[in-house]
Amino acid sequence: MADANIVITGVTLMPNPVNTGGQYVLAVEIKPVIFAIADADGIFLADSDGKIINTEE
Repeated sequence: MADANIVITGVTLMPNPVNTGGQYVLAVEIKPVIFAIADADGIFLADSDGKIINTEE
């Protein structure tokens, strides 16, 4: 199984609090994980336009 390249940034459960036997909505906010290239000091490398250089993984 492959790892997902996402990070969960927020979760909401409606209604809250919950009761036994009820119907609920679980909403999850996600963002893609961006793999950026950094130097030995942890500073991200950028191209000549100032955009961070990313890699697949």
